[in-house]
Amino acid sequence: MLLPLFDGFNPPYDIWSRIELSLDEKLSGKHTPYEINWGVKDRLEKSISNPFEAAKHMVERGADGALNNFIESSLNKSYVFKNWRSRMPSSVPKNIARYQKSYPNCDLDMVNNEVINVGCLPSEGQYFFHGGYLFGSGVLAFNTSKPLSTTLCPQVALREAEFKGKAYDQGEIHLYVLYAVNPRTKVYVFRNNGSNLGHEKEVLFGARANLKIVRKTLINDSYSVGKFQYPDKTIPAYVIEVTIS
Repeated sequence: MLLPLFDGFNPPYDIWSRIELSLDEKLSGKHTPYEINWGVKDRLEKSISNPFEAAKHMVERGADGALNNFIESSLNKSYVFKNWRSRMPSSVPKNIARYQKSYPNCDLDMVNNEVINVGCLPSEGQYFFHGGYLFGSGVLAFNTSKPLSTTLCPQVALREAEFKGKAYDQGEIHLYVLYAVNPRTKVYVFRNNGSNLGHEKEVLFGARANLKIVRKTLINDSYSVGKFQYPDKTIPAYVIEVTIS
C-alpha cells in the first residue's frame, strides 16, 4: 500500500510586509504578542504553494526560520503524516538509526535491507528535497548505489548542501526537488518529534532508486558560501527538479 500524498504547502506559506505598532497600539490589548513584536500584516509579498516555489525562495533568501516552522506545524497537524508514521515500526531499526546518527559509519547494505523490510512506497507525485551534488558533469540520469537521505523541508536541504564546505568546493549550490514517478523504491519515514534529529524531517530512500533530471534552473548567481579557514565567496545556486522512482 502506498503512503498517501502529503502537501505541506496547502494552505500556502504566505509572506507579508508588516507595519510597526505605535506604543498606544501595543498597550491597547487588541494585538497578539507576535504583532506587538513584529507588527501587523500590511501587504502580501509572496505566497508559496508548491515545493519548487519553496526551494526557489530558500535559494533567494538563504534562510527562513518561519518557513521551517510553517512546515513543522504542517507536519504536526497533518493526518497524512500521522498515517506515514503509523506505517513505520514503533522503534527505529538499529541500522537505520545508526545511519541517521553516525553516517557514514554504518553498514549501508544492512540499512538498505531494513528500508526494504519495513518501509513503504511513496505515492505518485510526492515531493522531497535534497541538498548536495548528486549528478556528475553531463549525467542526466542514474541509479543510486546506496540509500538516499531526503527531507520534507527545503531549508534543511539547503543547509546540507552547504555542510562542511561541500558547495564551496563544488562551486555551485544544488537544491533538489524530487518527485516520485512510478514509485518502486521504498522509503523509511523518521519521526519529527521526540528525537534529537527530528528537526531534519528526514525520509530515507532505499538503494537503486532511479533519478532523472527534469529541469535545472539558475535562481541566484551570487549565493554566498563559506568554508572554515577560507574566505567567503559567491557561487551560482540552482534548483534542480528530478524524478525518483
